Amino acid sequence: MTSQKKQAGPRQEAVWSLDPRSRLILYTDGLIERRAETIDEGLDRLLAEVRGDPERPLSALTRDLRRALESGEGDDDVCVLAAAVG
Repeated sequence: MTSQKKQAGPRQEAVWSLDPRSRLILYTDGLIERRAETIDEGLDRLLAEVRGDPERPLSALTRDLRRALESGEGDDDVCVLAAAVG
């Protein structure tokens, strides 16, 4: 058996401007995907969590996301990167 390495396509760069008090959350699929629900349900769950109080510190947001993951049925790895614009 031979393995072939896939060639990645060209990488693209983009620049976005974020408004003051914006938040950027990058995450892997393990945060929102669950076997018993659709991807839209997972996205809705995440949006409900992050659309709460806009003044909530990021540390509280990530703590709440961790708590939600611990009580859920997710079995995938999760990585979250959150940033706030001052």
